Amino acid sequence: MRPSHRRPTRRWPGLPARNPYVGNARLTYKTLRGAAIGDMYMSIIHTCYFARVSPIDYLTQLQRRHEKVHAAPANWMPWNYQRQLTATASAANPGCSPLGDSAASTSTPSGTA
Repeated sequence: MRPSHRRPTRRWPGLPARNPYVGNARLTYKTLRGAAIGDMYMSIIHTCYFARVSPIDYLTQLQRRHEKVHAAPANWMPWNYQRQLTATASAANPGCSPLGDSAASTSTPSGTA
């Protein structure tokens, strides 16, 4: 009888034979550089989650204002980029609110005054 060179495997009922989320980078990405870029984006998305901002909006704003981001990257982190958007909007339109509604900052609630 020839000995088996295969490692014995244990399968627990109800569990998949292999966990698709745990593995080698070369199995999920074509190159190690691709894996590093994927890790970077996952880190950004996870940081946005903890900062309670939309990762899509954050990355879109970074692309739209890439010159300003390159000049001062510390001002464009997920937890403080909205302040930069407000400051940029205020500097461009001094009389308007950041949302573009000029009446929002000067109006009073109805029934008071």
